[in-house]
Amino acid sequence: GAVKEFLISALHSGIADIKPESRLDYVEVAMELNPWMEVIQHIDAFEKYHGPNKRSHTLRIKTYIRATRFEEAEKELAKGPSNDSETIRLRLALVRARIRQAQLAIAQKQKKYTSILQPTGQNDTGPLDLQVDEDQYMTQELIDYKQHEVNLAEQLLAAEPNAVEQNILISTCRNYIAQDNISRAKDFINRYLNYFPQNTTALVYKQILLEPKPKEVSIQKYRDIEEKVLLNLTDPFYSSLQLGIFYHRNNEYDKAITQFTKAIEKGTSIDHASGDLVFKRIKLAADFLFDMAVSKNNWKLAEQVIKTAKEEDLDGCHGLVYESRMTAAKGEFDKALAKIDECLKQEPVFSQAYLLRSTINAALGNDVASLEDIRNAASLNPLDVTIAKKEATMLYYRNQKLGDNVLPNQVAETRRALERAIGLNLFDLELLNLYAEFIAPSEPLRARTCSRPLRPWKMQLCSENWQWKSLSNKLKQKVKKHYSILQVRLSNRHKKSIRKTRECSITTRNISE
Repeated sequence: GAVKEFLISALHSGIADIKPESRLDYVEVAMELNPWMEVIQHIDAFEKYHGPNKRSHTLRIKTYIRATRFEEAEKELAKGPSNDSETIRLRLALVRARIRQAQLAIAQKQKKYTSILQPTGQNDTGPLDLQVDEDQYMTQELIDYKQHEVNLAEQLLAAEPNAVEQNILISTCRNYIAQDNISRAKDFINRYLNYFPQNTTALVYKQILLEPKPKEVSIQKYRDIEEKVLLNLTDPFYSSLQLGIFYHRNNEYDKAITQFTKAIEKGTSIDHASGDLVFKRIKLAADFLFDMAVSKNNWKLAEQVIKTAKEEDLDGCHGLVYESRMTAAKGEFDKALAKIDECLKQEPVFSQAYLLRSTINAALGNDVASLEDIRNAASLNPLDVTIAKKEATMLYYRNQKLGDNVLPNQVAETRRALERAIGLNLFDLELLNLYAEFIAPSEPLRARTCSRPLRPWKMQLCSENWQWKSLSNKLKQKVKKHYSILQVRLSNRHKKSIRKTRECSITTRNISE
């Protein structure tokens, strides 16, 4: 966010006349924030006055892919060398985007045609028959895309191994396993491990592929394999760090604390410099450990992490962020505010510090200052999911407090914040319900679509679809009526949804009986 503001200021001052590449610098940042038309305009302007080059060509293709303008991306890719590693990487990005789009389309179709509240009638057979044909086409299209993805991943591994990212590795292995092509999967993993022998994901998949039926490996078996792989890593520092993350992910917090403590001890004993890989791993371990210490009110452990943070300067403020967090967790908000103020004097471009100060100011009742802090955090770091959600929630409740006195620009600001937060938190039911409540007065139908607190009940009825079909039309109408009434009530407060979902389920059973 700070980089974007700097570049905008520079462009307005005419920097592009002196340094034409500054337009492309801005494009690389703006691409992450999705203003596609503006990005394309900057690329057009650069190429108009200075001619296209490899960088502008690559950025144009990436923008087309992100904007789902796939045909235009294909045309641009056709202009470049077919065997170039960058071309292969871009083609892989394109086919992965097509896969996501195809999966989304299939999911939407399935949701539409399996809805238990879909009206039934004499003309249902025709549309459903057509839907079967369409679904078969879409499924085959998805299979073709996945096969193309595998082929491109193989080419990329041969041309530029460092470009084969973790998600590509996982997707390729899963595709081979789904095809029962275990020998090709083993060959791919072995060639990858030749370049990256300590890659934990590749090592885990190598063990999975040794199982009699890799496709049927259970979640527990996968966890056992992963734990064994992490225990056998040759680097003890990296092993402890990865084991800590593994145990934390599986809610084994005592084991996680032990491993993160070991990782910090081993990491700090290794020669390293600020910002290098060892430093980043020490900070990652410290952050995990500190979060657990604060959540458990384990102040002794928190103090140990703060000591490391000061010695290593993990936060760039000699441990002040960690101290402020612990002080706030103890309820000493005035002291916490003084510490975080000092931190922001030292590091003014620090979104997480603004987020923390916003929380502290809110606890002190400084609502205006708290809102200003979260705005600053969002401006500096517009892609952070936690910051986006907090900003949207604070603006929503500000509007609620203002009631009829809320201004049109405040309404527009809140809507933008909610939509941006939902874009970053697609499966956050709390945000979806807030958005539904926010737009309900002006867009009631859309609000009803966005509100999803009844998903558990709908899934229950879908799994017992035979019971729904057995009801008479009269009883179906009663169920629909109760569903509509309860859905409106549920949208008022997400925190009441569990109780009312149970009520809805009981009501449905009573009508059915």
